[in-house]
Amino acid sequence: MKIVVLHPRLGATGGAELLLVAQAHALRRAGHDVELSCFSWDEEAWRARVDGLPIRSLDEPAWLRPIETAFAPSPRRRAFVERAVAGADLVIAHNAPASALAGAVAGRRAVWYCHEPPRLLYPRETQTRAFAARSWRPGAGALARGMALTGLREAVEARVGGPWARLREFDRRGVAALGAVIANSRLTAAAVREIYGRACDAVVPPMVDDRGAPSRPSGVSPAPRVLCQSRLALEKNTEGALLGFARFAACRPGATLTIVGDGALRARLERRARGLHADVRFVGHLDARALDRARDQAEVFLAVPFDEPFGMVFVEAALRGLLVVASDHGGPAEIFDDGAMAELCDPASPRAIAAALARLTATPAEALDARRLRAAEAMRARYVPAVIEPRFVELIEALGR
Repeated sequence: MKIVVLHPRLGATGGAELLLVAQAHALRRAGHDVELSCFSWDEEAWRARVDGLPIRSLDEPAWLRPIETAFAPSPRRRAFVERAVAGADLVIAHNAPASALAGAVAGRRAVWYCHEPPRLLYPRETQTRAFAARSWRPGAGALARGMALTGLREAVEARVGGPWARLREFDRRGVAALGAVIANSRLTAAAVREIYGRACDAVVPPMVDDRGAPSRPSGVSPAPRVLCQSRLALEKNTEGALLGFARFAACRPGATLTIVGDGALRARLERRARGLHADVRFVGHLDARALDRARDQAEVFLAVPFDEPFGMVFVEAALRGLLVVASDHGGPAEIFDDGAMAELCDPASPRAIAAALARLTATPAEALDARRLRAAEAMRARYVPAVIEPRFVELIEALGR
């Protein structure tokens, strides 16, 4: 079967991009003719990961992307997609606007693997917890400003219309034309149902490599080494993790927080951290080996995003043997069985985040060791390639018949 995998851009090495390349390799191993297509790609960052998969790119320059995105059904992008999918038996789209363009061009031959509906187009439906938290969360700062700007945009749009209304109309038409939608989680499937009025054809979670775990001391230190891995963006709520850790560390001299990741909010977060008098280190983006070392040196993984649809980093952390503190809803709650294998807390409350960290240090070592083992075993039973890959390939083959 000839399969084209369509994505807007292979740039930053995010979870969606890593997953789509892994899925493409899985389909190629199953004997299918697979090609990647995108509007632009960072060849230096992705050449080794693509590893021989044919890739077609529009080579869209960076300055043009915002203009093209504002007019998703542009003739230039549509013509590229038409060329890319010509002769394909099946098109698998990842991320807007590729999903709507695939539906518009390939119709029932197109499938959307939905990581989440586009947040910019549907902010309230995809960020329900963030909107609920903005009015009272201590230190909400940038989050509150972001939500306020969204409200202002919606108010203007309601009066005069504009490009966002046109984009939503195009997006809904394109998704309605798709042959199938596959969700990465139950939260994503519920959002698709609410926004598009269609049920997902399947829920297939991401597959996450098990890189093994080091031998760890029993329990956790009274002043633990904490790791946070996240893109530094509003919805990831790294500021909340930072504030919660600082509150916890005020009573735990020697506790450290290492923040792995980069993004638009890094400078702001670094300034905020300097005023908190806590041991916080920003190390930026790390390659796979350096990230493994950072995980092996840590004891606790802390990330408290709002409205996270899945969160591969949580699975990776548990497989590496880390104890986890995470958000009490969305992907983290689904992954950890509503708190049976991790400390879940309200991401809007630094006090609740600090309390979750404190609960770990107050839990007997034997109980923590049992939780760590239970979480790792559950991740291996649910999310590793040996489990997910055959399921994904079988579903795609059925949809392509």
